[in-house]
Amino acid sequence: MMSKMQRFMLLITVLFLLVKKWAYCQTEVPCGQLSVDRTVLRVGSNITATCYFCVDNASTSVSWEYGHNRIPADLYFQNSSSVSTVSLVNLNLTSKDGQVLTCKSESGESYSITIITGYPPEKPTDLHCLSHDLTKMNCGWNAGSDSNLEIFYEVCTGSSLKSCSNLTENMTEMDFILFSPLNVKITSRNGLGEASEKFLLSEKDIWIQAFVPEISRLIPDYLSSTLYVEYNIIRPSDEKLMCRFEVLLTEKLEVIQESSLTSNIFPTNWTWNSYIPLECTAFSVRARCKYDDPFLSKNKSLWSDWSLIKAVQGKEPSNGPLIYPSEKVVQAGSNMTFCCIPLKGQTVAEFKYGDKNDLL
Repeated sequence: MMSKMQRFMLLITVLFLLVKKWAYCQTEVPCGQLSVDRTVLRVGSNITATCYFCVDNASTSVSWEYGHNRIPADLYFQNSSSVSTVSLVNLNLTSKDGQVLTCKSESGESYSITIITGYPPEKPTDLHCLSHDLTKMNCGWNAGSDSNLEIFYEVCTGSSLKSCSNLTENMTEMDFILFSPLNVKITSRNGLGEASEKFLLSEKDIWIQAFVPEISRLIPDYLSSTLYVEYNIIRPSDEKLMCRFEVLLTEKLEVIQESSLTSNIFPTNWTWNSYIPLECTAFSVRARCKYDDPFLSKNKSLWSDWSLIKAVQGKEPSNGPLIYPSEKVVQAGSNMTFCCIPLKGQTVAEFKYGDKNDLL
């Protein structure tokens, strides 16, 4: 039987062997990987990469590529038969997808990693907003120069700047403000850092733009040469709008009539009396609107986009030329506009009125 001292020495030996094995495992060289400190770097940075092969390459050569271009052999060295290291300096701007760094051995092992270079984000500038309904507003800001990296934004609002949202684009929706300025803090972040800026958003930073009106229907009254225009306008309750209507000759898109209405109670139709008989040609109508309210005077009011054009067609003869108006009673001395519509492919050669033979 072993004495107490012998058992104690055996225990010490076993513990020593276990610790030695653990230490060896901790320092064991990794196998089958390409290692770098960082994969996202600032343009102009230097990088050192190490490739750990699983097969001993003492009798074979190792090569490196960056962006499909072979790296000169004097830029890398063989640490051991299974480890190779390369150093790249003053890295250029990569594509947004990055450049691939690859190490290869003649034994067939190949390992790759993607390197992306770019710039830290710049401070956000020029916060501005646009509202259509005077309830919500869409706000955006200048994110600065392209960093070549994906940028994330944090927008915090309120007196304590504790109401925050995270975004992937440089725009967000906020509640519309009219009289009380709003504290806003915007932080831009990417893989190389962050930049913040605070703003005091007020009416002068907010544009207001009315919704685009809709021309729903045109109703021609050929007898009186009157065109009835039915339209729809989306607007906040009781807000004063100015709307402008334009009548165009459809063929040339030439404006022949303009008219404006300003009101906080809009009808649903507008009437145009044409000096040209409606049968003579095709007419089109479009409209746009803007806010015209003194309470919004500090804001920048924009015209809406023009509505889609609505057209009403003229008459086309089927059996012979037509003249319009075909019958009309007017006061002596009045001015009249006539038109003659020939058959398709024909032209008007002569136009007579009483003893006046040349009206063309």
